[in-house]
Amino acid sequence: MYPHTPITPYLVHIAYRLSADKKLPLISPHLPTSLSHILRMATLTTQELTTLSTKAIDAKATAYCPYSKFRVGACILTTSGEFISGANVENAAYPVGTCAERVTIGAAVVAGHKDFKALAVATDIKPPASPCGMCRQFIREFTSPSFPVYMYDGEGNYKVMTMEELLPNSFGPEHLE
Repeated sequence: MYPHTPITPYLVHIAYRLSADKKLPLISPHLPTSLSHILRMATLTTQELTTLSTKAIDAKATAYCPYSKFRVGACILTTSGEFISGANVENAAYPVGTCAERVTIGAAVVAGHKDFKALAVATDIKPPASPCGMCRQFIREFTSPSFPVYMYDGEGNYKVMTMEELLPNSFGPEHLE
């Protein structure tokens, strides 16, 4: 069974992390404890991860952030294979601005998508920034606790965490059913 299973980027990173001679400092310190959890997260092909990261990083160039100068780009991959990108949009009245994650997911939902495989978020800082609390709850509205979020720094290094790691004991739509 395993020889025919494609090795996904996440599994490769875990293998490197577990080897004695390789270190990947920007992988999640909350490594999954079960093989089933690892396999649920490992749903992206190398090409999907490359495209997802490239589009999130490129989306930073479209950020409107004249006040903070803090550029954030994001890209979400739908289960139908579409990549939808967005960037943060600031406003002189700070609370009115919108984070890249919410712009991206909002664009995807308006385009008719509600099922997603992964989200990438890119900033210029090191280490990679994680989504703010409001964005974590917004992401959770459309995803499961095992949904992977890839967070990139300004050099292209990343860490990946599940929504359960980013928002433990979360409240989601299934709680209202």
